[in-house]
Amino acid sequence: MASLIKKVRIIDIHAGIDVVDDVILDNDTIDIAPTKVHNAKVIDGRGKVLAPGLVDLHVHFREPGFIHKEEIASGINAALSGGVTSALVMPNTFPALDQPKHVQFQKNRAKRFGFDLMVAACASRGLLGALPSDIENLARAGVKAVTDDGRPIQDEALMETILRLCRRHNLVCMQHAEDLLISKGASLNFGRASSKLGLKGQDKSAEYGMVKRDLALAEKIGSRYHVLHVSCEESLKLITTAKRAYPMVTCEVSPHHLLLSERDICGPQTFKKMNPPLRSPEDVQALREGLLRGTIDAIASDHAPHSLKEKQKKFDEAPFGVVGVESAILVLLTLVKKHGLPLKTALAAMTTGPARVLGESHRIGTMMGAYALKNAVLLDPEHQSIFSHRNLHGRSPNSPFIGMELFGKVVATFLRGNLVYRA
Repeated sequence: MASLIKKVRIIDIHAGIDVVDDVILDNDTIDIAPTKVHNAKVIDGRGKVLAPGLVDLHVHFREPGFIHKEEIASGINAALSGGVTSALVMPNTFPALDQPKHVQFQKNRAKRFGFDLMVAACASRGLLGALPSDIENLARAGVKAVTDDGRPIQDEALMETILRLCRRHNLVCMQHAEDLLISKGASLNFGRASSKLGLKGQDKSAEYGMVKRDLALAEKIGSRYHVLHVSCEESLKLITTAKRAYPMVTCEVSPHHLLLSERDICGPQTFKKMNPPLRSPEDVQALREGLLRGTIDAIASDHAPHSLKEKQKKFDEAPFGVVGVESAILVLLTLVKKHGLPLKTALAAMTTGPARVLGESHRIGTMMGAYALKNAVLLDPEHQSIFSHRNLHGRSPNSPFIGMELFGKVVATFLRGNLVYRA
């Protein structure tokens, strides 16, 4: 059945639309100010915003190999509850996504749900950091990027080879920027929290040193280069400078790095253990300013599910990672409400920004146009609630926002004009 949303604010940044009007969604159709409406479910849109379906550049759906944490079906369910209709899945599954058949497996699973699941394949074979993957055939299989996310490409010569292959096949190389010789498995940021908990801290130079190396390589080679989950001011300064001379550099930040700092770690709270770790309040402020300036291209959840049993281990033994695909837009709307982030900036960071990073602006990040997927999300920006496990729709509970007051609500999500989620 068609859905008619009455008197809703419609924002599509790519299409240059910001109006209050009626809109009807039905079977690959989104029609603003419809003249004829037959047999439609009416939704009151007053005080709400209809935007293009959100795009998440960074999710771990864990299948195959780790379905006790998440699987593609449960990951999609979580994504839709967060208004996410397009997502780029990371390759650290088992087996790792380093062959075209593994890429096709991901796509076939997602097709059952009509969900736009894109694939970032392995940059190195088996994620081992020794030899480059068969990037040519992976590109032919339709991957959008390559990365060893969770593991950096530590070897400089290998990174140069991968960047050259990415340039040849017009793929984005995404780097988890971490010099392992510096971080050496440290569980959290070197600073107040590490001192408080008596744990080894990770110095920020592990990130920004790697970013500096890679930016020089990318500019020399002329390849597309994307920094995953930027977390500190120094990295952002390097990226800001690089972008002035070389616009093919892009970056993302995760919601938890925009809302939380190491000061929010009160004891051994493993739901707040992620990599890169929560940094200083000064880093948080720098990232917010980078989002306002447009240096940061996208907000990406780094949705990384782990079982409760795994997260109940000691802080230095528990795995890195937090879930976030359900809460990413809520964090952004909280920044809008409490910290002055413009609503359009927030929406751009999860629509036009990530679409542009992937070179997919004609297809995702917009509702309008002949090639758009006609995906949309209906948001209530003013809704206020305490985030709880009831907000989670995936398999794992490890959200860093449990018990926090967040603004915003995903009222409904539409795939190809059809209602697929209703709060």
